[in-house]
Amino acid sequence: LQLIPRNASAPPTTARHQMAAAYCTTADSERATRHFAAAQSLAGNDDALTAQALAGKADTLARQGDLAGAHAALAAAVRLAPGDAQVRAARGYQFKAAGNREQALREFEAAWRMDGSRTELLPEMALLAQRLNLREDSIGYGRAAIDEFDSIRRRLDLPDDEAQRRLFGWRRAVQTQEDRFNWSANANIRLDHGPDTNTPLSPVDYAQYGGSLNLGASYRYTPL
Repeated sequence: LQLIPRNASAPPTTARHQMAAAYCTTADSERATRHFAAAQSLAGNDDALTAQALAGKADTLARQGDLAGAHAALAAAVRLAPGDAQVRAARGYQFKAAGNREQALREFEAAWRMDGSRTELLPEMALLAQRLNLREDSIGYGRAAIDEFDSIRRRLDLPDDEAQRRLFGWRRAVQTQEDRFNWSANANIRLDHGPDTNTPLSPVDYAQYGGSLNLGASYRYTPL
């Protein structure tokens, strides 16, 4: 807000002023889009600032229903600033909304590697990895999300009940994917002919014939 000129009637004359004006008018997506477009034009050779303007423009275009325009804007932003975690995360959410799980996971992973404070991406990556049958990755991201629960709750500003509901879901997802049941089975089968039932035999004699089957199961419980 401090970037907005003091004279509110004067048109914003720099890219940062246009960005500030855009974020102050997000309720009016068409007006915000115009501000982001102006910011992009005024950014000049500042690729990072241009990428931020394009990312904002993509968001407002998506809210207007122009998905093709939103995809084009974010793709251009990634090309200009591939090392910008915010831009890469926005691209990940875009791919996720489009149902492209593999690309979404790739973008989220890139954003998280660039900025480890983006802990809210961990549950997103865990869920995507699970749906892509990347079991070990899903477990790893899920456990990391559980460990970063307080950080994620703060970043997403979650109410306590919603935060606990999500934490329960992350724990359940991890536990159902881990190998917690162990099974064992062994058999002993004798192929000798059976006993002569015409002759009295003791139980010990009978034990020499037939076979046996032993089954075992165990469950490993590790609190999360």
